[in-house]
Amino acid sequence: MENEGRKRISSVIDIASFGILLIILGFVWSQNSNLPSRTIDFFRSISRYRNFPPYAAFPDVYDAFVLFVYMLAAWSFLLAAIKIPLGLGVSSALSSALGGVFLLALGHFSKEYCSGSLSAASAIGLLLILLGIFVIVSGLASEAWRRKAR
Repeated sequence: MENEGRKRISSVIDIASFGILLIILGFVWSQNSNLPSRTIDFFRSISRYRNFPPYAAFPDVYDAFVLFVYMLAAWSFLLAAIKIPLGLGVSSALSSALGGVFLLALGHFSKEYCSGSLSAASAIGLLLILLGIFVIVSGLASEAWRRKAR
């Protein structure tokens, strides 16, 4: 019975998360109405630059991306705080919090790339290292909570 309740709550949280994603996308889009065409131009220009294009060529796309990532990070932290009182478990909350930290790092590294302080290769490398650390931490924490629950 308790498991059914957790599944129902988890389902509601998933639907709410999708709604938040749409709200964030809508907000970012409303700040720059030609963002879809500019984003397509951005991806097409990658072959011309043989890397990510410079910030000066697409400041609107980069700024929209950073805003989007920071807003998703905020939702991830809020979600982590909501999950424990709703009984979805510390492991689930930790996963959301780690996702929020990763998104903050993604936003930070993106801003550093835009300012010229970090190359694209360095930013991607750092993100992969961070992602690997988070996967390890999340796995170890989940196992520790499972053992503690027994």
